[in-house]
Amino acid sequence: MDCNRQGCDEKNGQSYAKDTSLKNSQVYEYDGKAVPLADQNEEEKATRGLRIHTGTKSNQNLFVTINSMDPVTLGIDGIKMRPRENAVASLSVIDAAIDYALNENTRMGAYQTQLDFTVANLTTGSENTQASESTIRDADMAKEMTAYTKANVLAQSAQAMLAQANQNASSVLSLLQ
Repeated sequence: MDCNRQGCDEKNGQSYAKDTSLKNSQVYEYDGKAVPLADQNEEEKATRGLRIHTGTKSNQNLFVTINSMDPVTLGIDGIKMRPRENAVASLSVIDAAIDYALNENTRMGAYQTQLDFTVANLTTGSENTQASESTIRDADMAKEMTAYTKANVLAQSAQAMLAQANQNASSVLSLLQ
């Protein structure tokens, strides 16, 4: 591996280099073996980026990786602009760096879109839950009002029966006098 051309650095005691053939599907080549993100298992993804739990289920995650954007990774750290021939030769390196940066920007936009969708989805779910809870509370309130009205009617009818019974007893007493 030519570290002067591709850009090398040390990370956790391992050397790594940007693999430009994979574009942004994989940032680094670890121990000489590049593995695209799509082919990585869950543990590999979790160690190389941020895992955001985005849903109600345990497997609803978004793995966010932010690739290095330093001049060494972009391959523009050793660009010479003089003489003119070096500047012309550097144009392809600069074009590749711009493509890499645009791909990164696009990927970050995709992450943002996914997170915006998740926020909107969770907000809708929360509003639906609150509306359901309100409907249930309204139904419970109606049931309680029905029970209260029934008890009130029974109490009033009992009072009327008692008054009627007391009135009958008074009329019998008045006849006896």
